[in-house]
Amino acid sequence: PQTANTFVGLTPTADACVLEGYPNVNLGSTSDMWAGYDDFLDPPGRTARSYIAFPLPAIPAGQQVITASLRIYHVSTWDLPDSLDHIAAYAVNGAWTETGITWNSAPAWGPAYGGADVGFEIGSWYELDVTELVRDWVAGRRPNYGIVLRGEEASGPDASWRGFSTKEGDNPPQLVVAYGPPATATPTPSRTHTPTSSATPTATLTSTPTPTPTATFTASPTVTPSATPSAMSTSTPTATPSPTPSPTPA
Repeated sequence: PQTANTFVGLTPTADACVLEGYPNVNLGSTSDMWAGYDDFLDPPGRTARSYIAFPLPAIPAGQQVITASLRIYHVSTWDLPDSLDHIAAYAVNGAWTETGITWNSAPAWGPAYGGADVGFEIGSWYELDVTELVRDWVAGRRPNYGIVLRGEEASGPDASWRGFSTKEGDNPPQLVVAYGPPATATPTPSRTHTPTSSATPTATLTSTPTPTPTATFTASPTVTPSATPSAMSTSTPTATPSPTPSPTPA
């Protein structure tokens, strides 16, 4: 059984959006960051990704990470109404800074972790499961370079993105980590089989006081013991943007 866990909420030390169409522009001071594909800006931003860095959670000795969730607040959309975009969290493979990162300098990413289907309407929190990533950070199996958000990076009629609040916005990202002692395994009792003896045939010799003795053999039977044993629609209405962020070079 698992005992009560302790929760800690962490805010970013850095976050920034990078746009393929603006390869040398730093967007580390904007109030929102995008994930997906942009053809709204002029010229288009094309592929959009967002990088977020958090401090390493302090886990006391003898405790372990039970769960870890990346919480992001949806503030802007470029898409058709009633649509969904899948947003996923990936490990970042290299160092970066909020004021220095651009599309051209952004580090690559590693494995994917949790994801969420984000709708058209803005104003909601979404949670992405990054438990295994945070466990790797704490155990030293992976350097803590942060998380990158990626959407559905499709151009043409499927182009769309979702925007999320940065630490400069009203609802910064959060990393919520629960930790506690390791779960204690309850031993499973093993089944004990007690063998049942089979009856042993017995012989009884009976004699009678007659000139010709008669022997009678009676055998009892042998007893054998029994065992008891979350489809997207494709339509062609004109895309309807919600609040329109535009990247501003830092």
